[in-house]
Amino acid sequence: GGGPGPGGSGHVTQWDDKSGNNRNASQATASAQPTNPIDINNRRVIQFDAIDDFFSIPEFTTSATVFILANRGSATSPQLSGADPGSFIPTWNVNGEQLEYRSVSTQTILTQLGGGSIAEYAFGCVQLDTANNEAKLNIYGGTVTTFSQSLNSSDLKINTIGRDFAGAQQVTDGAIAEIITLNNLPSTEDRQKVEGYLAWKWGGI
Repeated sequence: GGGPGPGGSGHVTQWDDKSGNNRNASQATASAQPTNPIDINNRRVIQFDAIDDFFSIPEFTTSATVFILANRGSATSPQLSGADPGSFIPTWNVNGEQLEYRSVSTQTILTQLGGGSIAEYAFGCVQLDTANNEAKLNIYGGTVTTFSQSLNSSDLKINTIGRDFAGAQQVTDGAIAEIITLNNLPSTEDRQKVEGYLAWKWGGI
């Protein structure tokens, strides 16, 4: 969603939430607005500049499952932010085949899956099972790897896209094609349906 904004041609003022819940991602400051070039399968993506581009979104605390399709430039990584210092931050360091889950307060990598080269698009899924204190990660629709990780409801908070809560020191260098959040843990069949949709829409990544 969104369109040209005051930051110049192709700058995005708002990335619309298609769920109907009005959690639209927005940026009123012209210099911090990402762009939306055509970059993958003839579709537009949200491109961040690794300097100050990011979106704010209304805080919500039910992102138990997050799918993201993104790439990475040469600096930091596509990420969504926890809303409070000290909560966990889901960071999708999708540089080829790498998925991370970090602490927002220390930027320590708590769990990590895979590794790859920069500038490649990839998709991954993070599932936070607070009942069993487990973080579940998988990439490219592959096998889910389960990590034991102490979790609570604050770990599900999200309020920015492209920058973590700590500020401009942790901004995205790369592009995000699509983000899907669920307030529950889907069955294996439902998870695979979403992953199949992402692969189909964005060109069999």
